[in-house]
Amino acid sequence: MMSSLLPKEILCHKMDFGLLLFIVATLTGYLMYYTYHPVASKPEVDPRNRKSRRMPRSVSNTSQDSDTANPDNFLSLHDVTQAILKAGVDKAKLIIGFDLTASNEWQGRCTFGRNSLHKLHPVRPAQVYNPYQRVISIIGKTFQPFIQGSIWCYGFGDLLTQDHSVHNINQDKPCKDIREVLSRYNEIVKECVLSGPTSFAPIINQSIRLVEESGHQFHILVIIADGQMEEEAPTISALVSASSVPLSIILVGVGDGPWPVMQEFDDHIRGRKFDNFQFVDFSSFGKENKNSETAFTLAALMEIPDQLKSMVKLGILREASRKESH
Repeated sequence: MMSSLLPKEILCHKMDFGLLLFIVATLTGYLMYYTYHPVASKPEVDPRNRKSRRMPRSVSNTSQDSDTANPDNFLSLHDVTQAILKAGVDKAKLIIGFDLTASNEWQGRCTFGRNSLHKLHPVRPAQVYNPYQRVISIIGKTFQPFIQGSIWCYGFGDLLTQDHSVHNINQDKPCKDIREVLSRYNEIVKECVLSGPTSFAPIINQSIRLVEESGHQFHILVIIADGQMEEEAPTISALVSASSVPLSIILVGVGDGPWPVMQEFDDHIRGRKFDNFQFVDFSSFGKENKNSETAFTLAALMEIPDQLKSMVKLGILREASRKESH
C-alpha cells in the first residue's frame, strides 16, 4: 500500500512511471513520423527571385507584329557592344531622368542603410555616394563609347512637376558631360520638395520631343526611379507613342522595390511598333566594383541591338539619321 512506502520507494515509483511515459511518447512520435504523408503543396515563389515571364501577347492594334519582346541574347559587354556597332549606330544622344517623389525617403531602408535614396555625403556632396549618384556615375563611365555630345537631364515627381511635367536641372540647356549632370543633381536635390505621384509619362513625352527636334537621331533615355507607377495608363500611352521614334528606354530601379510589376510591365504593353523598354534592378548587382558595373551595363544595353534592327526595319531610324548620329 502507498501509505506504507518509504520516501525513497515513492521516488523510485515516480521515476519508473516518468520513464514509461517518455518511452511511450518517443515510440508514438516515431510511429507518426514514418506513417504520416502530407499532401504536397505548390511552393511559394519569392518575388525577388522570380524571373520575368514572357507572357503570350494579343494581336497588336498596329499592322506590325512587333509586340514580341526582345530576347536577352548576350553574355558579355563586348558582345553587346559589337552588336550595337554592327547595327550601324555607334553613337547616341543621352537623356537622363530621375525620380523626385517622396517615396525616396523610405525606399532605402534595406538597400541604403535606412537613408533617403537622395541623401548626399554630409562633408563632400560631390562624392559618389547615393544610388542615384552611383547610377549616373556608372552611366558616365560605361556608356561613354556610345554617347555623343551633351546630355539632357530632367527631374520629375517633385512638388512642382508631380506627375504632369518635368524640369530641366540645368535650366534650359543640356549638361556638357556626366560631371556636370552630377553637379546639377547635387544642387537640385538640396532645393526641391519631394512629392509625387510617380509617372514616367512626362519624361518619356519630353524625350520624344527631343528626338523629333534633333531630326530623329538615335537617343537613349535612362530613367532612374525608386518605385512603380500609381497609374500605368499614361506611361503605357507614352511608350506606345515613343515606338514611332528612334528612342531606347531603360528604367533603372533603385532602392528596396519590390520590382515584380516592373519586371513584367514590358509584357503588358500593347500597340507598340517595337519593344522599346528595358527594366534593370540596380540593387541586384551588389556592391560597387568593376564587375558589378560591367554586369549592370550589359543588362541595361542588352536589348538595344534588337531595338536598332527594328527601328531600321520600320524606317524609324533612316540611313541619313544613322550617319548624322556618328
